Amino acid sequence: DDSHYRKDMARSGRALSAWGYSLDEVPYVVPGFLGVGPGLAHRALLVAPSVSISTLWVVYGGNAMVAADWLPFLEDVLRAQASKEQQKGEDRPGFLLVDFPGYGYNEGRPAAGA
Repeated sequence: DDSHYRKDMARSGRALSAWGYSLDEVPYVVPGFLGVGPGLAHRALLVAPSVSISTLWVVYGGNAMVAADWLPFLEDVLRAQASKEQQKGEDRPGFLLVDFPGYGYNEGRPAAGA
């Protein structure tokens, strides 16, 4: 349900901003097979700090999971990190949450080769 997704995104965005992070959708196109045919519209979620990214973690979901399912986990991780560090201005990790074809809002179909 798109309205449920939008509400979760807004809630997670507010929570992440409390720890100096933003939540953005990143649209991209996966080219057709061997560059032939139309590409498939995809989007990933980028959880990025307001300072420089020291490391970018690229995270794919597991079985029956979508990228947005990682958001509550990341909120917990960043909350714990913020309470331990209390360091502002230093490089921090970023997270790119990616869905497989056919999952989330991605076009295409899941396949073993994906």
